[in-house]
Amino acid sequence: MMKPLAATLLTLAAALALSACGNGSLDDDDVSTSAEAIEGTSDTNALMAVSAEAAATTMAPEGAAVASAQSARAQFSPAGCVVATQQGATVNYTFNNCTGPYGLVNLSGTASATFSNRTPTGWTVTLTGSLMANQAQLRPNATAQISYANGTRTANVTLMGSGTSRRGVAYQNTGSYTSTWDGSCFGLNGSLTANANGASVSIAVNNYRRCRGQCPEAGGSIALSNSNGDALSIAYSGSATAQVTGGRGVTRSVRLYCGGAS
Repeated sequence: MMKPLAATLLTLAAALALSACGNGSLDDDDVSTSAEAIEGTSDTNALMAVSAEAAATTMAPEGAAVASAQSARAQFSPAGCVVATQQGATVNYTFNNCTGPYGLVNLSGTASATFSNRTPTGWTVTLTGSLMANQAQLRPNATAQISYANGTRTANVTLMGSGTSRRGVAYQNTGSYTSTWDGSCFGLNGSLTANANGASVSIAVNNYRRCRGQCPEAGGSIALSNSNGDALSIAYSGSATAQVTGGRGVTRSVRLYCGGAS
């Protein structure tokens, strides 16, 4: 789901050559921390989507948990890699090296999703857990108000998660964002703060939308800033090229991994 954002940010480390260190642009560690925080948030968002996939608004909370457990068994491979059990309005998952939808890879560990506050259009879902995903540790702690309309799911998410990246860097994520998905396209608006190694990086995502097999749509942007006031921004054009602007306003084009190659 959000992994294309993470991949984009990692490629931007090379683009930082447009400005020397100390001139107001973020350094490689800041960009990498931001990418890893976004990837951890991506996995949290993916698990939230999986848990809510089969929960109809006509069900009681306990029925939503039953449907979620049954759906999970069909969404992950190899067969039998996930054990999902319902307890009241909560579904408990145990994963053993699973591959699933929305970019979930090498998923192991436990997670729980609890359904509450049913409305005519959706649910509130609270997700917690301790997992390994794609060789990184993930400790999700998120609450989402999820609604359904015309085949599109919208989630207003409040996040207080943490994890340890593949580089061994421990981080904490806080923030709120709105995501949308319809099975082929993913959209994101919101802000996150990633704290790692005693420093923080703020990440603001505006009007980001990307469909499967395509590049991010024109008009989306990401802005990064750290606690020293250094900044970096990315503007999408709808093509495989994004415009990256450093702290002194110098702009360069950076090629993205998207389209047929993504």
